[in-house]
Amino acid sequence: MIQGAYTAQGLATLVKKPQDRIEAIRGPIERLGGKLKDAYFSFGEYDFVIIVSMPDNVSAVAIAMAFGAGGVLRATRTTPLLTGAESMDAMKKASGAGYKPPTATINLRSQDTLKTWVACTSAWRRRILLFYRGDNSIPVKIAYRGLTFFPKTWICLSS
Repeated sequence: MIQGAYTAQGLATLVKKPQDRIEAIRGPIERLGGKLKDAYFSFGEYDFVIIVSMPDNVSAVAIAMAFGAGGVLRATRTTPLLTGAESMDAMKKASGAGYKPPTATINLRSQDTLKTWVACTSAWRRRILLFYRGDNSIPVKIAYRGLTFFPKTWICLSS
């Protein structure tokens, strides 16, 4: 999938002299061994989206570069798309990869420390050390008496 956003000059040219850009890009795509599957004009961050099937990554990058080199695009984005079957193959491969995400381990050695930790979760404005488990952070693993758990909220320890 290739997305593109025209410059102000590019849009002004299309408004002044409307033209079917979808047909204009079909030839260059086919010359690089690809096939134009679908194309849409859009509004928002990008002005068009095209779905192409290219023989390899080099050809996909080459057509995106050719579009960008024309001088009327302010941005392009190329996103490889997978079929449902390809996605399933990727998931199966991923399940056997053996990857383990990084974790920060906090060892709580006594019940009093655990009580302090629980009290801190509701008193986060005090001077405490905070850990956050969010989408873009390292998950925090809490270990206490052989039990391990991954809280989903703020975790804090007295400093």
